[in-house]
Amino acid sequence: MNLYRLFNDIKKSEDYQLRSKLISNLQGKSAYSEEDIAAIFAYKGLEFKSQAEVEKITRKAFETRDLAERFRLLKRITGVTTLMASTIIMFQNPYRYAEINIKTWALLKREYGFKAPDKDIRSDYALNEYLGYLGGLSSIAAEYGMNISDIEYIINLNA
Repeated sequence: MNLYRLFNDIKKSEDYQLRSKLISNLQGKSAYSEEDIAAIFAYKGLEFKSQAEVEKITRKAFETRDLAERFRLLKRITGVTTLMASTIIMFQNPYRYAEINIKTWALLKREYGFKAPDKDIRSDYALNEYLGYLGGLSSIAAEYGMNISDIEYIINLNA
């Protein structure tokens, strides 16, 4: 599978354009507003219930270098699971992080030798599993000279 060629085709799609616009709006922010979090929930096809402390929580999460603490803090936002927390941090730094996706997870195991347990829609993900997932995506991203989040996006669409 030539991911670079697939990426060039995907970049023209409306979904990718919307995702790119959201990344442009959110990347590098020191905190997210309720509107920002609502946009991420909408991207995932979910509805966000207003929560006054979102900006305070995301600011603390983005300031910490400890990924476990970052996830713990983000999960304090109503409706945020490990999967959603990975999406939030992906939008904040798409070069370093990727959202967890079950199809991508399975393809990494099948095609790239990613050593991890099988997962389904009800599965939770441990931090060490997420770090392994990022490691697998990082290797592929380095091979293609692309960012981790785009590699995940391409693999997910072609899994």
